Amino acid sequence: MKNNFLLEAALLCVVCMFSMSANAQLEVESSGDVRVTKKLQVSGTTTFNSNISVGTNVQSGKKLYVYSSGSGGGNQYGTYSKINWGNAGNKYAVYGYCTGGGGSLIGVHGEASATTDVKAYGVYGVAGGATGGKNYGVFGSLKTDNTFGAGVYGTNDGTIQQLSDRYAGYFRGETYVNGNLSSLTSRQTSDARLKTNIRDIKTEAIQKVKYLHPIQYQWQQVEEVVKNDTATIKVQHFSKDIDLKQQHYGFLAQELQKLFPELVQKEGDGYLSVNYIELIPIMVQALQELSAEVDILKQEKNAHRTPFRTSIDDNSAILYQNSPNPFSDETRIEYLLPLTTQTASIHVYDINGKQLAEYPILSYGNGSISISAKH
Repeated sequence: MKNNFLLEAALLCVVCMFSMSANAQLEVESSGDVRVTKKLQVSGTTTFNSNISVGTNVQSGKKLYVYSSGSGGGNQYGTYSKINWGNAGNKYAVYGYCTGGGGSLIGVHGEASATTDVKAYGVYGVAGGATGGKNYGVFGSLKTDNTFGAGVYGTNDGTIQQLSDRYAGYFRGETYVNGNLSSLTSRQTSDARLKTNIRDIKTEAIQKVKYLHPIQYQWQQVEEVVKNDTATIKVQHFSKDIDLKQQHYGFLAQELQKLFPELVQKEGDGYLSVNYIELIPIMVQALQELSAEVDILKQEKNAHRTPFRTSIDDNSAILYQNSPNPFSDETRIEYLLPLTTQTASIHVYDINGKQLAEYPILSYGNGSISISAKH
């Protein structure tokens, strides 16, 4: 009983010491939480700024929770770590590891929210200095023994999707690349099970396609005014890896929008983009319409002539319909003469039966002559 009394008195003195000191760096609150109001030294090498809280009850389920709060300009860091490269071996400024049973396991969780018009980064990574090409601002890797998952998962609506394959990166939502995007292959989802209201293209594609205006062009850099947390600055629209001297081929979005508005979209930055992939079925439709018209013209042409014969063993001669017919300047007449032909000529008569011209035929087999309207 005496020992318990002494222990309680000692604890009371400790609490009083912290609460009475105006410059105390470590405070024990009535709830049992511990608050560091000045600095937190980790392993004697890393120093955090002020306004850092540490405690098992700051967020439920967290072993250590570090946050920063403040007002006004300047950078605010929930956690800021820096490491200098020394001897060989792996070194970590921040290393998060989590293992256990059910529920969500988070090795490192970064979250940032701002109440004013400033930049907020949940996780901000910068890498540089190495000459061997192994510089990663943020690195994500999927373990080889995992059947499903992604090294990096991004979503713009907070949805945690269960993946059915292995991905180096999986993005759910609008994804924009300001720069060159290279890949060995490219696929677009086109499964019939994901489509509805399927129908043939009703528009006369060939009538629209012939008004398309293909162009050759180069990109031009545009400076845009952007406001950040401290000033208003000018930012170049295109990333530095865009070659402004390179020639490109395409369409002007404003012109294409008049013919196919469903293929043009206004992006968040105010500029128009074109869905070139979906121009392909329209082009195919136009080619099919053109092919159908050519077939009709062939049928009409063949209806005015005897089927073309390649053999000259038959003793009968053939004179085909002239083309074009009617004509204003010149027309072409095809013929076939058998080997038994001794002499042959083509005679031209007017509507009254008067002979206007005679054209001797001096060769056997398939041939043709051209007749001018002037003769």
